[in-house]
Amino acid sequence: MGALGLMAAGGSSASIPAAPRPEPAQLTASTEVERVQIETEDRQVLIGSLYTPRRRASDDLAPGAILIHDAGATRQQLAELAERLQKQGFCVLVPDLRGHGESVVADIDYGREDVAGRERMWAFAARDVKACAAYLHDLDGVHSTNLSLIGYRAGAVLATRHAVRDENVRSLVVIEPMLERAEGSPDFVLTLEDLRKLGGLPTFLSVSKDQQGGATRLCNAATRASGGGELIEICVSKYKASQVLEDGRLPSLVSKWMMEQALPKRGG
Repeated sequence: MGALGLMAAGGSSASIPAAPRPEPAQLTASTEVERVQIETEDRQVLIGSLYTPRRRASDDLAPGAILIHDAGATRQQLAELAERLQKQGFCVLVPDLRGHGESVVADIDYGREDVAGRERMWAFAARDVKACAAYLHDLDGVHSTNLSLIGYRAGAVLATRHAVRDENVRSLVVIEPMLERAEGSPDFVLTLEDLRKLGGLPTFLSVSKDQQGGATRLCNAATRASGGGELIEICVSKYKASQVLEDGRLPSLVSKWMMEQALPKRGG
């Protein structure tokens, strides 16, 4: 069992009742999910899942969201979160990054690379995120200037760095980022400079209890470095780092926060 607490950077957390551990996500026949192909600027073809929201009566354009999985994982890792956002009205794109899942090709396979090769491949995956953003931007029915990014673990670095460069990004969600480099592993660490460059972009940072102290110190330092302009909300899970995605309250909290950023109430 686990619970999540919310706090502003440097504040005290308020606990939320625990939720039972969810069963693995299962796509139903009524779920609108399309397998799509996205081509990057360097001619890599990515396979992804596009979760299209049902049209509302008002026919408003849907905000877009891109979910970025961890290094060595696949898009299925974030399927449950994608489904929740789809139900809330987002058009969600979840790619298999180059060398991962269905995007593996003969000469680009993350699992076959050494540490240096994995770092290089992950650096080039920034082009994958850029291509996904362009894909959503040009998609009928999707708001071209209302994009949210979600990155998990190593994917948090890709999401954060793209958010700095893309003026259409409205909000950023960073889940269990790597704050320190483990010996013998690739360098996928989220840094103070990464957060400082966000320049006040609304950011939701979800971390395990083991990372709470480090995350708070990092956010406070980013706030000081930017002159108090950061808008970072920290969410603390009682689950261990390897189990954060199993916290049943996380999809609800993330989707609610993103709705407040991307779908503000009229007159609010």
